[in-house]
Amino acid sequence: RISNNGVNFGEDNYLTLEIESVPEVHDIYPKRIFRTGGTILNLYGSGFVDRSESLLCRFKGNLTKYVEATFISDSHVQCISPSQEEMNSLSLLVDISSDGVTFSTNIKNVRYISPVIVSDITPKAGPLSGGTIITIAGTSFVQEDDYYCNFGDSGFSSKSIFLSENSISCITPSYNIPQEVTVTVEV
Repeated sequence: RISNNGVNFGEDNYLTLEIESVPEVHDIYPKRIFRTGGTILNLYGSGFVDRSESLLCRFKGNLTKYVEATFISDSHVQCISPSQEEMNSLSLLVDISSDGVTFSTNIKNVRYISPVIVSDITPKAGPLSGGTIITIAGTSFVQEDDYYCNFGDSGFSSKSIFLSENSISCITPSYNIPQEVTVTVEV
């Protein structure tokens, strides 16, 4: 309640203030984002509050950009990354605010990467029993990154072995019947 003299208080003259903890970011995924921007970043932590008008991710590089966050739960929010051109930086620091003013103190780092472009696969066939080592040719493979080869709709994923910035290798799964499958690579 509000008073001008400390003695007389108005009937309906009061304001409320919500006291809450500052959100904390414990992990962020993915830690590598495409230079073109538009990557959905998942921030995991504690103290996130569903306040859509003021839930913000802050991206700090050579420039700073604020992006509206999407509340998933009190321990998970999502943000869309800005492009590298917008940020003029090779990597970004990311933190979160539930009130649009106070940001988390545990900042996480993400790094811009070029999209991997896959151009060829050898050999192009293998036995039903699987175990064939295939080489995937392309561009922008980075030794520090973990790449996975996914084989069609099988649900099978094979961690790759880095060969060079232009190739990785993976091992094929077994199949019950002969078929053609799409091989995709993800970071």
